[in-house]
Amino acid sequence: MYCDDSEQYPTSVGLLAQGAAYHWYVMPDDEWLNNSYSLSTKEHLTLDYLDQVGDPKDYIFDHISDLTSGYGLLHTFNVPRTTKLLQQINYEDSHSRNEDNIMFKLKNIAALVPERYQKRFSKEMDISTDRERLNPEHADDTCIAAVWTVLRLSGIQQC
Repeated sequence: MYCDDSEQYPTSVGLLAQGAAYHWYVMPDDEWLNNSYSLSTKEHLTLDYLDQVGDPKDYIFDHISDLTSGYGLLHTFNVPRTTKLLQQINYEDSHSRNEDNIMFKLKNIAALVPERYQKRFSKEMDISTDRERLNPEHADDTCIAAVWTVLRLSGIQQC
């Protein structure tokens, strides 16, 4: 999952779960717009575009809830940013909104890669990002880069 930076609200959310990649653009919330929602200068998206194609944050939160139900741990590329993103799409309200409650810990994805391979994994992520012309500032592109990296490092033939 990805949130552009500490001063921004999320524009996209990406999740690899149950063997599939999921992605949502986030429709700007009225509260965000009232609080001078702004996009990073790195963004290729506009507020109008997000308003047209984005999904409401509650819809996204519900999907994340369903996809992560039963898991006690969620790995992410950036724990602080992911925590902030989840809070912005109502993670902290989960006890009042969902019977299942999202109750997982967040851990850096580097924990899945043995220490001796972490630099290689990082380098391969950069290669995947460049080769596929992905934007590392967006959750959907980060998920795609992660999939290509894992496939390449595991020796699985890419189509």
